[in-house]
Amino acid sequence: MPESITVDYDFCQGTHGWEGGFAAYHKEMEMQLEAGPRLLSPELDSDGTGFYLQEMNRSDDLFRYLKRGLTTDDDIVPGQE
Repeated sequence: MPESITVDYDFCQGTHGWEGGFAAYHKEMEMQLEAGPRLLSPELDSDGTGFYLQEMNRSDDLFRYLKRGLTTDDDIVPGQE
C-alpha cells in the first residue's frame, strides 16, 4: 500500500492554488456562485480561515468542488499509482 501524504494549508496566506468550482447547472440560471478563502464561522470555535463555497441552488442539482493540481513540490512522484 502506498504511503499517505498529508498536507495542511493556511488560507490566511491565500488560496495556495486551490480553486472552487461548480458544475451540473445551466449557465442561464441565476445561481449566485461564490468561492474563496474566508474566516471560519464563530460557532466553530476557531480563529482560522477555510475555503468557502456558496451558491443559491434553486434547481437542487448543483455540484460544487475544490481542486488543486499536484506537483513534485507535494512529494508526488511521476509514474506512481
